[in-house]
Amino acid sequence: MARTVPRSPVLPVLDLVVITTFIGYGLTRHGLDPWAFPTYTVKAVTPFAIGWLLVAPLLGAYSERTLGSFAWTAVVVAGAWVVASLLGGAIRSTSLFPGGATPIFLVVIVGFGLAFVLGWRLVVTAAHRRWRGQPRSPVGSRAD
Repeated sequence: MARTVPRSPVLPVLDLVVITTFIGYGLTRHGLDPWAFPTYTVKAVTPFAIGWLLVAPLLGAYSERTLGSFAWTAVVVAGAWVVASLLGGAIRSTSLFPGGATPIFLVVIVGFGLAFVLGWRLVVTAAHRRWRGQPRSPVGSRAD
């Protein structure tokens, strides 16, 4: 896989916004207002942000190949999110962060987080392809 460093910080920052939104939604579902407890929210997000920022570039989530292909986006982003969320869970299991990381928590983080992150990155791929003048095509087609 192509290891890349983003040319611009915009996409990684927006990725972190999506991850923060996902975790904020989870906190809300568990009766905690993320805006009322910003320190707790930051501590809840940080392990997964660290995981993503370490893993995504290494697996090529910011490569031209990934940004230009729906299929490659799905493969790379899904793989990166699984590894990043498990790494985030390991970091969260330390005494530095609240909450721990039970197996069911990790299943939820991986599954629902994947829906948020992959959904967002497929939109990014569509925008990137349009900006580059590539044809729009369904996943798995020859133009992908």
